[in-house]
Amino acid sequence: MTITNPHAITAVNAFSIMETIYFMRHCALLIACDSGPVALAGMTSIGIISIYSQIEAKNRLPFRNGAQGWNALGIDVACPAYGPCGRLVSTDPKETNGVSFAEWCPKDKTYECMRGLSGQTMIYLINHFLQSDDYIPQAANA
Repeated sequence: MTITNPHAITAVNAFSIMETIYFMRHCALLIACDSGPVALAGMTSIGIISIYSQIEAKNRLPFRNGAQGWNALGIDVACPAYGPCGRLVSTDPKETNGVSFAEWCPKDKTYECMRGLSGQTMIYLINHFLQSDDYIPQAANA
């Protein structure tokens, strides 16, 4: 994917783990899917917005400053047919046929949960979080 906005950068595979944490400490907000960068952002004080489909946000957001989900918004987009599908793995592992979550969707691989989250809805949720009391802006290098 080519990024053409001169104010945006891609840091995919550009930094070590420690460099990524250092980089994040100079940011105000991370917007990501449930992934390693969310866990690394949990080692900083920056705001976190993360999208969750397989596991509910309440079970995955980082624990910081004495609270799970501090300075964070978890967006749950569970499957309308199965709910958070990650629960199916532990109750019926043969359903997954041994493939990774990235390749596995119990609803005929439609990934309806993720496709149902529009860009317009994401922008609304981001703005709502940034204007809420739940968002705590951090000084650079905090």
